[in-house]
Amino acid sequence: MNLERFCMAHPGAFLIPAEHLDESSVSAEVRALLREGRGLSEERIALFEHGYRLYRERAASLHARAPGSWLPPRKANVLVVTDPSRVRPYSAPFLGVTWTLYASDLDPARSHEEYVCYQIFHVERLAFLKALRAAVCFNLSYFLTRTEDELHDFSRAASRSTRPDAPAFVALARALPWIRTLYHLPLREPPAGTNEPLGHVDGADLLIPKGTRPDLLALFGAFDAAAREMEATFLAAQAPRAAGREAVDSVCVFLSEERPDVLLVEPPDRIVYRPEDATNLEEARKALAPLVSPRAGESLREDLRLASDKSRAVLATLRDPDVLFRTSAEVDLEGGVYVRADLRRIVYELRQPGFDPLREEGPPYHRQLLAARVVHEWGHLVHEAGLVRIPEARMPEYAEALAALETSWDTLVAAMPARLEGDVKSELDELGADAAHPGRALARVMLTRIADYASNVFFRSYLQPEELESYVRTNVRHHLNEDLGPLAQLTRHAVEVQYLGLASFRDPIRYFLETSYFEAYFVRTGVFSEEHVRALFAATARICACYELDREAFVDIP
Repeated sequence: MNLERFCMAHPGAFLIPAEHLDESSVSAEVRALLREGRGLSEERIALFEHGYRLYRERAASLHARAPGSWLPPRKANVLVVTDPSRVRPYSAPFLGVTWTLYASDLDPARSHEEYVCYQIFHVERLAFLKALRAAVCFNLSYFLTRTEDELHDFSRAASRSTRPDAPAFVALARALPWIRTLYHLPLREPPAGTNEPLGHVDGADLLIPKGTRPDLLALFGAFDAAAREMEATFLAAQAPRAAGREAVDSVCVFLSEERPDVLLVEPPDRIVYRPEDATNLEEARKALAPLVSPRAGESLREDLRLASDKSRAVLATLRDPDVLFRTSAEVDLEGGVYVRADLRRIVYELRQPGFDPLREEGPPYHRQLLAARVVHEWGHLVHEAGLVRIPEARMPEYAEALAALETSWDTLVAAMPARLEGDVKSELDELGADAAHPGRALARVMLTRIADYASNVFFRSYLQPEELESYVRTNVRHHLNEDLGPLAQLTRHAVEVQYLGLASFRDPIRYFLETSYFEAYFVRTGVFSEEHVRALFAATARICACYELDREAFVDIP
């Protein structure tokens, strides 16, 4: 992979990949890219590193003291926004594994390591809880552990910040006097004999005196207002002037001349363009009327061109495209971009979850993820058609690998600590597992997700390295906030970790352990031993290695 092309993929932001962070600093390779590719000074890089080092130290301390309400430190992919007018607020391209900061946070003349540190805590909590008010509330106890000097440095930087949501953090700084009166179990326990009614925030272990509740609601209001203003400012910047007919005309000319091989859909299900109707674009023109700017129009054209090019590449390499089924049990008709098996075309919706292509340009890594999504969808049809399968000659090897996988599960479960016996039994009972040999049931559950891996066996041939990297980072993440038990989480991780082997990670399992909280919550606590987890992942890799692409079904495969 070309690291510069990957890290500098978007004109309004740059990326520091998680594996290029150690415990306190950025790798020399990425440091050189930031200085030469984006002109980032050593002082700005050092400010990030100081804030990151503080985050790791304090997260470790808070988690050790209050493990029920504070997450352990981890690494994540750091997206630094340099042009807020081109990046949607709270943009996080790699689901659950992205910290989004702003370049202004790293300005030594305005910011401070205390401010950078808290911004990491903020985006970390926001990624976990997926709710702004909850993230603010759960982090309030952070300030109960800070010194007056540290609070002063945070507040001073907040007052000078120019990030788009700066007013929210000014309000937070002004709220510190009453925040410091809150209680937390165990960071600041209420004194014996306290008579004032205390409200308890479940999950945050925060105790809120009745008299401060109006202040808390006002703080929430400040963050809500800042979020609304930030989005309004972004959308206004995406439409700097009336688009008129120019933007719509440019897309319609593109549809007419290039005839991209996609279905353009106005949700919920109205097809407004198909390539065979490219001479009659009346319905498309109506659907495209809200297009706000030539920039958004250009982004939409690039999306459609990419989806078409990837689709045509797939179909052109099949000896007999008719081998693909006209129905699919694997494909879900949702997500904004998906394949219609009956029509053998990719659907591109004009309103998508978290993204409106008529009102904004694609956010960071949107197009790389779109490429992966398109080919992955085709990969499901290829798998269902039997073109990715276990060859008959390898069935004995697969049988041995499956037996080894079941044994690996048996060994891992048998070694789990006695204190979890009740929880383990409950999970296994839900699966209908044999208590003496639970490996069979756990392997069966795990293999229900093997279709995604089989699709990836196919799709890696059609993706650029940066597209593959983006897909992998989005699909290898923690599942702590999904109401799954330890074994259920591990059944997912065992398959998802295999995706990392498709990309350029030097140590795939180490990347997983350092970005997923898995090591802190499951290995260091003795729920699983790292030895057994690695053995399970290796056994899963043997299963995955049995799947092959039927190359006889393809011509000139990339």
